This record gives sequence, structure tokens and C-alpha cells, in this order.
Amino acid sequence: MKTREQFEQWYGDPIFFSPEKYNLLVNLSAEYKPLKDAIELGKCLEVVYEDRSGNTTRRQIRAQGLYVAYGNLYVTAYCQLRDANRNFKLERIHAFRIIEENECPELTEH
Repeated sequence: MKTREQFEQWYGDPIFFSPEKYNLLVNLSAEYKPLKDAIELGKCLEVVYEDRSGNTTRRQIRAQGLYVAYGNLYVTAYCQLRDANRNFKLERIHAFRIIEENECPELTEH
């Protein structure tokens, strides 16, 4: 186990982000609030997702977080269908439901 001092020697001082600054980046409409809450709690979800080609699939994912890139909001999650960590454009999630933990995909080491 590495100590915090060793970590700081190797990587330098930690970087602190201002939550106020980053909270201003995203204004979600009310329809996304239940999804946002589930993601922030790391819930397992079944989503109906439309990929870039316009194909729609039903996937079980283990949500890991939200981030903004190139003006879009993304969900990062482990996807059981692809057996990998994936990024999902929030606007392409057409439906979702929270699933029970025992139905949730297990993270795998690659």
C-alpha cells in the first residue's frame, strides 16, 4: 500500500476543482433528473440506446458518472452488451429503468 506522501512525491500535489465552476456547465431539463440521480448514485440501469448509426439496443449498464465533452453530456458506464467501459451520449438514451443489484452487470478486469 502506498502512502499519500509517496503518491504526492510521484504525482505532485493533488488538483482541486471548484464544484461551483463545473456545476454551471450542465443545465439538465427536468426529464433527465431521475437518470442523473441514478447515475450519480452508481445505480445499475437498463437503457434503450441509439448508437451513431441509428440502431437502437437495450443494454444493462453500471453507471460510473457524467461528463461534458464537445458540448455534449455523456454517461460513462460499464456496458454488459459490449463487456467494456463505454461512453453514452445522454441525448441518445431514449428510455431507462433502474434494475436490481443482482441483475446488474459485474465489472470485469481486462
